[in-house]
Amino acid sequence: MAEGTKSKMGIGCCSAIAIVACAAVMIGVIGGKRAWTYFKKAAEEQSEIVVVVEQWEGSLDGAASTPQSLSPESVGDFQRKEQTLDAEAPGFSLGATGLLDVYGSGGDEIRIWIAETSQIGMSAAIDKIKEQVDGRFSIKSTTSFFMNGAGRLSYSGSPPDEQGLMINTDDRIFLIQSNDKSADLQEFLLAYIEAGMGNAGESDGGARAASESEEKSPEAEEKNATDAEPK
Repeated sequence: MAEGTKSKMGIGCCSAIAIVACAAVMIGVIGGKRAWTYFKKAAEEQSEIVVVVEQWEGSLDGAASTPQSLSPESVGDFQRKEQTLDAEAPGFSLGATGLLDVYGSGGDEIRIWIAETSQIGMSAAIDKIKEQVDGRFSIKSTTSFFMNGAGRLSYSGSPPDEQGLMINTDDRIFLIQSNDKSADLQEFLLAYIEAGMGNAGESDGGARAASESEEKSPEAEEKNATDAEPK
């Protein structure tokens, strides 16, 4: 009887171990699928935003265009309430300065910081933010990756509530933050950039009109002078 009891106990222990092992494998598979889904979506979003940002940078080729001149006064329901041309990254010390636009709508705030990569590289910026997120928030999370030379960092922390998204091109780093964790930061950045390119188009149109006016003015003066001669 004792041997039978031991045998049953042994089988029971083996079954328990097998169940734990199977559960661990399942958790790993589920976690792996979630991670793959997340990175696949993030990679698609990264490709989309980098293309648009590079178009925005191309609009800076005009002599009259600067990052601040492309800053829209409003983005959707958000109104620009502050602009600083030589600001540090909000909440972080990265050893670099850039354009800071602050937008507000009710109690929600979204900040966009744009700095040149000549001041700090994306890899160094990611490392610094990850280190400082640990010191700023009690509850926090960060994810980052590089794809085709362009990096992407997402972070979330509380208290106080804050989320951030940082991306880069060869020339610039873009950091966007919000105190609303439900805000779609990429969509806001896309809207900001598209509105800015609209401003660039208006500026180029005005510059072309002024140039054409200057070119035509001597002819107009000559014609007026001819008409003024007595017949």
